Amino acid sequence: MLASRRILGRSPRGLRFLAALAIVALPTLGRLALPSAALLVLPREAHATERLPNGYAAAPLSDPIFTEEEVAKALARLNNWLIQNASKLDNERRQKTREGLYTILASHVAHRHAKGAPLLPLEDDLIMRTIFSWAEPLGVYGGHHVFNRLRGQMKGEAIPEMPALIALPDSFTVDLEGDMLALRSTRGGWSARVPFWFMPFSISEFDTKNGPRTQLVMLSTGAARHEGIPGLSQSNLRLFAGPGQVGGDFARYWRETFGFGPDTERLKLPIDGLVSRKQFDAEARIHSEIVSWAGNNGPLVVYYAGPPGPYEKNRAHFLDFVRSLRGELPAAPAPDGP
Repeated sequence: MLASRRILGRSPRGLRFLAALAIVALPTLGRLALPSAALLVLPREAHATERLPNGYAAAPLSDPIFTEEEVAKALARLNNWLIQNASKLDNERRQKTREGLYTILASHVAHRHAKGAPLLPLEDDLIMRTIFSWAEPLGVYGGHHVFNRLRGQMKGEAIPEMPALIALPDSFTVDLEGDMLALRSTRGGWSARVPFWFMPFSISEFDTKNGPRTQLVMLSTGAARHEGIPGLSQSNLRLFAGPGQVGGDFARYWRETFGFGPDTERLKLPIDGLVSRKQFDAEARIHSEIVSWAGNNGPLVVYYAGPPGPYEKNRAHFLDFVRSLRGELPAAPAPDGP
């Protein structure tokens, strides 16, 4: 069975925190849309670099979905709605709401990158702080770490520190290191770092039906527009770890689970020794890719999927996630000289 996941946003403790936050932290938003003047004044435009300071590729941050003014207006509407409805959401509505929140976040991060500002602000950023006031209450692991970092940059009236609102299964940890969320399992013997705007929404360990015991981490990348069909969405990343499992059997089980047959297209990855399997579901319009290798304490399998548009745009971050798991994430670029 899947390990239980307790979200405290609907518990008495979580509701008390949300009530305090809505009253104290967000009055600037009130019942109105944020004016564009509330946006940060950022440094001059900077050329995009191949790699971000955290080592991940910069290209997926190009072409944000929303303008800066649209970010402010969309967030104000969502914040006002959440103040009234957060405690009433069922699981399906919570999922859709956090996806909408993180779509706004992806655009805000992209605009900061375009202007050469640190992606995780070093100054008080009302928009970022508001987004992360809701992230963990909506089911995003590690959101409270980011909120508390942003809270520490506020001036004036103090707001409460956010406690952890989601209980992690045994042996898993999520921490904020720089502008990266560090995901680890001591029992699994693996660790990975992802940008803080990625959305880890499921962490569990379970016995599969007639299959191997598995650790599973599910997270979403930034959002992008679809190609050929209306809409926009994030891409999906899943890590399957099999502590103590036999590598070939474990990888085969998950390939077959996702429908990757022996004749599936193979792609040589720009990562030493790795070849993925790739397929396209024409009916669902979903590209998917899967790759596996031997980890420190058992096999690791990474599954990546997305519709046309998000799949291509975020694929560089799929590769960087694999590199991070393997300890091969590129070093940050050297700072410009004087």
